[in-house]
Amino acid sequence: MEALRQWIETNRNEVKLTINVILGVVILLALGWVVGKAVWAFKGGKASEGLKWLGYGALIVLVGLLGIMGLHAFISQIAPTSSIPGMNQGGINY
Repeated sequence: MEALRQWIETNRNEVKLTINVILGVVILLALGWVVGKAVWAFKGGKASEGLKWLGYGALIVLVGLLGIMGLHAFISQIAPTSSIPGMNQGGINY
């Protein structure tokens, strides 16, 4: 576990960038699908159905952003920065 922690600490920016790219692509694909369904519903004259799909799209974006923020917090907790006093010193575990 210590080797993984050190690897994450040394490659923190790359790990965060990878998380952003992967989750961003998944969010965009899901959002594209939902917006397509909304447009299809609006085109068919079903405004309430189209608005429902747009609401689902807003939820997808919200959950995706929360997921990205949560994974960033998890990465920061696994490999804390050395700028925090008392961290990574003499067997002190936080």
